[in-house]
Amino acid sequence: MRSFINKAFKLINRRIPILMQTPRARSFGNCAEEIFYGLLKARRENKQILFLYCPNLLSKRMVANRNLLRLDDDFLFQNKAVSFLGGWIIVSLLIIARVSLPLWRRIGPQNAKRLLGFNFRESAIFSFYYGSPRIGRSTLWQKEGASCFSWEAVKELNWARQYQDYIPPHLNETDLRNSEQLRTQMGIPLSDWFVCLHVREAGYHNDRENRNASIGNYVEAIQAITRAGGWVVRIGDSSMVPLDSMEHVIDYPHTRFKSELMDIYLISQCRFYVGTNSGPGDVAALFKKPTILVNASDWGNCFPMKMGDLFIPKHVFSRTLNRYVSIEDMLEESYMSYGSKSVPDDYVMVENTPQEIRDVIEEYLADPKNFNYSNLQKTFNEARLNQFHRMLDQNDDFPITGKYRFASRADAAAGTLGQKYLEKNWSYDNLQLELAEQTEANSN
Repeated sequence: MRSFINKAFKLINRRIPILMQTPRARSFGNCAEEIFYGLLKARRENKQILFLYCPNLLSKRMVANRNLLRLDDDFLFQNKAVSFLGGWIIVSLLIIARVSLPLWRRIGPQNAKRLLGFNFRESAIFSFYYGSPRIGRSTLWQKEGASCFSWEAVKELNWARQYQDYIPPHLNETDLRNSEQLRTQMGIPLSDWFVCLHVREAGYHNDRENRNASIGNYVEAIQAITRAGGWVVRIGDSSMVPLDSMEHVIDYPHTRFKSELMDIYLISQCRFYVGTNSGPGDVAALFKKPTILVNASDWGNCFPMKMGDLFIPKHVFSRTLNRYVSIEDMLEESYMSYGSKSVPDDYVMVENTPQEIRDVIEEYLADPKNFNYSNLQKTFNEARLNQFHRMLDQNDDFPITGKYRFASRADAAAGTLGQKYLEKNWSYDNLQLELAEQTEANSN
């Protein structure tokens, strides 16, 4: 059923000047990512795009942030009646599936076949039981009709040029004015600049992922930003560990100003975004914000896109070797491309130190438009790209759409690792020297 509907909409999207898409609205980050790539697709095909989504009428929350779907853009087709109708069609299919699946299982496949006259596969209902059709998703990262993965097809789309020419959407005038009023009530004058900080914790998803980090390690970096004249707005949810009170710092999740609209406004208006590899980073990419990713657990799908963006990964400790792994060694390991859940049991990820986080922030503040990467940074970027190519070429089990999605970032992500971090962690010898210096400093 889902496959049939997706194919039907694919045909419709080909024939009319409006693209229809159902972004994964249940997830803040995935929704922003698919809106971003939907807008890129609309631009390259010179069409407008309409985002369909399910109303929050079922047992689970279907839209993580409705304001992501209320943005203004020349390539966005805004029609509340069509969006409403499309959303209700999706909800109706979900309701039918949730009623049909238990009934189908009770009747049994053989009896169902006799009643219907044909063999109705359980997967046809199952796909709707847990989610809506992903209309328009299969062609976000690849050309239509691609039956296999190839790097030539990736190059044809010229992602680097698409990212460079991309013009981000914006809040509508009413939402912008309302948000600015709340901002001044929070204490941040419209004439001042601020930075959004997001540090993923275990509370929201109740997990212990490698993507989580400790907010206490960011205090020195926060102070570096405020000393430079900026404000820091820590974003997230109310389950997060509260920050100690600091001048020019807003612990936004623990204020009365926390709302879906302000979540979007703050990220869209910040001077730059500091985060881990988690959902709000995709929202920052949607608004084309300069980005610094810290305590990252992989440099695959989350690597920052723009020239001048900076990145530092967590340290990796090998139980077998009884030592930390260098960047050179990590570039030989496929888990750094796959993602945080693929780390082998032998390895333990260790958070960046407060000094490392402060150093990369100060590196960015000193030269926010650093487009002249060092030879070491260029060497890393080239090696990371080669690692990504090997990973995708050797993994035959990976779905084609997934490969094209990963490749869209691999070939065009223009950020790099912080210079100081690279120098200290590039090779085994560098790590040994750093360890000796730390030991000497601690003894004194």
